[in-house]
Amino acid sequence: MSRVHFHQVQPDLRQYLFVLLFLLASASVSLAAPFPVEQGETVIKRAVVRASSCIVKIETIGGLDLLDGQLTNTGPTTGVIVSDDGYIITSSFNFAANPSSILVTLPESKKRLPAIVVARDHLKNLTLLKVEAQNLTPAKPVDLKQIRVGQWSIALGRTYASPLPNVSLGLISALERIDGKALQTDAKVSPANYGGPLVDIHGDVMGILVPLSPTGKGLTEGVNWYDSGIGFAIPLQDILSSLERLKTGKDLKAGLMGVSFGTTPPFLAEPVLQEIRPNSPAAEAGLKTKDRIISLEGKSVKTVANVKQQLGRKYAGETVLLVVKRGEKIEKLSVTLTDKLEPFRQGWLGILGRRIPSVDSPGAIIRHVFPKSPAEKAGLKKQDHIIGLDELKITSYDQLREQIFLKQPGEELELSVVREDKTQKIKITTEATPGSIVEQLPLPILTQKKKKEAEKELKAKTGELVKTLAEHQQKYRIYVPEDYQHDAAYGLAFWLSASGEPVPKKELAQWKRICRTRGFILVIPISENLEAFSSDDVNWLLDCIKEVEQSYRIDSRMTCLITTGKDASFPWLFVFDHKETFEGLFSMGIPRRFRAPFNEPGYRLQVLISATSKEQQKIVDKLQKYLDREGYPVTSRPKQKELSVEDFDVIGRWLDSVGAI
Repeated sequence: MSRVHFHQVQPDLRQYLFVLLFLLASASVSLAAPFPVEQGETVIKRAVVRASSCIVKIETIGGLDLLDGQLTNTGPTTGVIVSDDGYIITSSFNFAANPSSILVTLPESKKRLPAIVVARDHLKNLTLLKVEAQNLTPAKPVDLKQIRVGQWSIALGRTYASPLPNVSLGLISALERIDGKALQTDAKVSPANYGGPLVDIHGDVMGILVPLSPTGKGLTEGVNWYDSGIGFAIPLQDILSSLERLKTGKDLKAGLMGVSFGTTPPFLAEPVLQEIRPNSPAAEAGLKTKDRIISLEGKSVKTVANVKQQLGRKYAGETVLLVVKRGEKIEKLSVTLTDKLEPFRQGWLGILGRRIPSVDSPGAIIRHVFPKSPAEKAGLKKQDHIIGLDELKITSYDQLREQIFLKQPGEELELSVVREDKTQKIKITTEATPGSIVEQLPLPILTQKKKKEAEKELKAKTGELVKTLAEHQQKYRIYVPEDYQHDAAYGLAFWLSASGEPVPKKELAQWKRICRTRGFILVIPISENLEAFSSDDVNWLLDCIKEVEQSYRIDSRMTCLITTGKDASFPWLFVFDHKETFEGLFSMGIPRRFRAPFNEPGYRLQVLISATSKEQQKIVDKLQKYLDREGYPVTSRPKQKELSVEDFDVIGRWLDSVGAI
């Protein structure tokens, strides 16, 4: 008999087995199958020989060398026969580079056969191949119900010249990992055996080895777990249950419902719905925020982790049955899962309204029409008064803005417009908010009051001030332009350093200039001892904004947060968690931890990001793609170490245009 080649195993097998059995015995771990130490090597050889008849060697030719910044697998890989007529299952990682040719070497054969990709299982990172061959030996699956934690497992791969597979010995360390769809083993799992089988000591197949990660879903996400003592395998029994669908040539994709939960760790959090994505299966089924999921597919769920374990195995197109508690009522709902969730994107007309409402002429008065915008194409002009949207009467620019933010790009609307005392109907088709900053934007005109009115409003303090929030005993700086006009709506620039540092003196003068010219009030919360802001500061920061809104006339849809610092995670989370308060985010720092909530109708949050280096720009590019994919209007631009006057002019135009619709 040929010698078994052990891959990434301790040299002294007997010593390894003795120590491991001692630890298991002392920890009172029950083994599904006790391991015979005396004949350990013989048992492993027997299992390997039995399993080897279903293991094939796969070689690929051509394709990409790099994927997601990592070298793709160019050496031989492994597959497992799942039918006697030539169907082979393997890891999708082996084909991430989209090779031009695939060759398969069958067991006990030196002949290489051409293979084709039949279909992919994107949920489990698997690929089904087909070769023209008959009378093959398919893998024998282990009943999933019989697999136990502590059970011996052997990871096999066929990548070397030996007639027998390379071997790595370990234990089953967890079940239902990666949202319920994978077994976990401490056997060495690497590109040398991706696509190969994880077998028991009898040579029966428990699962197919794949690179998976608890934190990512890409084809290469699990590669960084290589040699970590944590490897994953998709149960073969689960694979066989969906094999016939794969044979039809149709890819299988993860089923998505379109809900999100809170930020509490999933194994601790109750499954209470925090968000329902617009136009998602969940929304169409009638799920609502604050619904508490009681059961899923007839199984009781107590935590978010329980829900993920049930949904993590489902494919797009499948229907799941939910029972939810809504207030005091119990609701039964069925949700048909989808493979793609379309983000909600707010519609955009390309107009900017006057900051000062007209008492004599109700409606939304246009201050500026953006070039090449839907408004310009439709013929709208400066000083037009919009008094109607479809059948709805419009009395203010704020009301029009609220209605447009409920629309999506591509919707045709009819506006009632007053121009030179004549009312006309204008049809206009909304577009997505552009991800660019206009090169020219006229300054807002702030009204000049009569002398008596101005004297009355001298009570509103202007200039640079320091105020204290009495309830919290927290201080903040505020700059109100010296020519502040109470009847004009001002924007609010909320400067929040991620590290708690104050605004640099050189920059402060420029921020004041922008506030004077663009009609903004600057607010700078003061951090005690220059400590970084955190979630403990949320309440007083929000109260700070409320106090300024009560003291001055602030356009609620022109509140923007400005942040800087090495790790801007908290400012980003603060803004995105309070989209009802903020309309814009200008970030000169990159968040290390961030997840964007669903973009919702009625609220639009625009983002401007600046990068100071090439390395930072790479991160910004990825962040920009992510935000765009989630439906958020985002713009990025390079930044020098110090902002120039020209930089501030650009920022000023962006701040002013945040109020556009």
